[in-house]
Amino acid sequence: MVIRAENPTKIPVQNCDSVCKLRRLFWCGKAANGEEAVAKFGMSAPDTFDMIFMDVQMPVMNGHDTARAIRAMDRPDAGTIPIIAMTANAFAEDERQALACGMNAHVAKPIDVHTLERVVAELS
Repeated sequence: MVIRAENPTKIPVQNCDSVCKLRRLFWCGKAANGEEAVAKFGMSAPDTFDMIFMDVQMPVMNGHDTARAIRAMDRPDAGTIPIIAMTANAFAEDERQALACGMNAHVAKPIDVHTLERVVAELS
């Protein structure tokens, strides 16, 4: 599982609470930007991660490009690992863009823990 925020020092409290509740259930890897997320996923053994929470507005490489890069990798889990877009962009077009680049779901910020738990359960 990869949890990513565009600026970890400015994560809204609601998002921290939501993620912390889920973190009790999982080991979490973190990446500072999209390029780092691609590198960490690429260097990990297949099936190291169960799911990726992907911020759409990351520095260096945005979440859409990061998801495309992960999906394009030549490894068994690259096409199957669930990727959840997490973004303040909550319009239907934002969700369509996330799904079009290979993400499996879209969760709007501020994150509602019940919504996030439901999405995680659906993709698990």
